[in-house]
Amino acid sequence: MKRTAVLAAIFALLFAGTAVAQSVYGEMTLSREDGYLLAETVMPDGNTAWFAVDLAVATTAVSKAYAGTTEIKKLQSNADPLARPRFHTALGGFGLSAEIVGKAKLGSMKVGGLEFTDASVVVLDDMPAIAGKPIAGVFGTDMLRRAEIALFTFGDSPRLMLKSRARKNVTGAVDCPMNLVKGYVMAAGTMNGQKADFLFDTGSPASYIPVKTVRATGAAAVPGSTQNITTLDGKSVTVRQAENAAVTIGEAEFEDVPLHIGELPVFSTLPDSSVPVLLGNDFFTRMQSVQFNFPDNTVRLMPQ
Repeated sequence: MKRTAVLAAIFALLFAGTAVAQSVYGEMTLSREDGYLLAETVMPDGNTAWFAVDLAVATTAVSKAYAGTTEIKKLQSNADPLARPRFHTALGGFGLSAEIVGKAKLGSMKVGGLEFTDASVVVLDDMPAIAGKPIAGVFGTDMLRRAEIALFTFGDSPRLMLKSRARKNVTGAVDCPMNLVKGYVMAAGTMNGQKADFLFDTGSPASYIPVKTVRATGAAAVPGSTQNITTLDGKSVTVRQAENAAVTIGEAEFEDVPLHIGELPVFSTLPDSSVPVLLGNDFFTRMQSVQFNFPDNTVRLMPQ
């Protein structure tokens, strides 16, 4: 609970700094690497680096190297909500915990060909590499909300389009309500015919459910599927493969959705009443596109 309160305070501080931020519209080219969605950027020294685009991060974070000479506001005292020494994101499902250097406002942050001015960010000491690519930061929903519409398209050439308006009456698309819960984009639906709460996470290669969701939905583990995986932190964690499930979000039905069973830290930050299902990029690659309409609080799914 303490960690949740600290993160909520961080988000409140940084959202206050972006309330009047400049709108950004355009197209961002993405690269899919090891199941992650990455967008290219340039480090202060001129070298190429990448941002991980992550819907399950409410506040964008950058490495100290990416912040460069920008003034970083240090942690002031134990009363400062940022005084907690580490910052946890949901990146990679099991997350990334990194030392917080402070917070900063970047005059210009260029990601995937788009420019975001006056970007209030958390500054982390360092970031790990993904697929051998140096990571400059984690691009969160605070930057997506510089536009009214965030449209992800998948396939061989994934991209992100930030728009001011959504197309109406798109044939084959399904619109359903979404909510922002503690900064996470979520939608209600069912799994195996039972109530479930879906968390959209473009920062996770795989989709996960905790044991409480297994019990609530009648899901089951595949016998002999226990395996150890290495997280971005370099830690080894144990997961199991779940039997493929039938998922409904709005009026869209999806059969044989692949899932893993794992106690992700993000699950503990959600309301106790929730039955969480984290949908990662193994789910999104089944879509032509997924659109998030922030003013209307709707998500539009376009299956292949």
